[in-house]
Amino acid sequence: MRRIPRSSGLLAVAAAAAATVAFIAPPPVDATIYVIDRQPATDPADPAIASADAIIVGEVVGARAEWRGGRIVTRGRIQVLASLKGRAASVVAVEVPGGKVGGVVMEVIGGARLVTGQRTLLYLRQAGAVHVVQGLAHGARPIWIDSSGVVQVERVDGSSVPLAEVEAQVRARLRGRP
Repeated sequence: MRRIPRSSGLLAVAAAAAATVAFIAPPPVDATIYVIDRQPATDPADPAIASADAIIVGEVVGARAEWRGGRIVTRGRIQVLASLKGRAASVVAVEVPGGKVGGVVMEVIGGARLVTGQRTLLYLRQAGAVHVVQGLAHGARPIWIDSSGVVQVERVDGSSVPLAEVEAQVRARLRGRP
């Protein structure tokens, strides 16, 4: 078997190329970190009941994403089906961080999403002319009707609880009972 001699010039070029690749910086990336001062539990009745300005059951009747301050936000119109706390108009404007504008998508990990036609339990805080969802996705729980006709609320862990139970828990807590 014939041995091929190593070329010190080839090794030097390879080492220089590897060093150059190691120091090439990736393009800059912007990121936003949201810090939740109170982490809601998986119980849909828990997310900051006392600090929410409004807790509603609603249906997303429209949602549109737009650029604002270098970030994408989605503004939704929510038809209020029931108000568990606070006085809400028949339709409220709700904003959540993230969305898609053209070919650009901004996704907030653990963020609430507004999907037209989705029924949802929302824990809201007034922020000027709009409401914002408290606790990201913890404050926006999907609602559906199960096969037996019971309206269910999805918990963060993927399980569900009847909406009637959540309503009773919220009302009890608002009256000062655990």
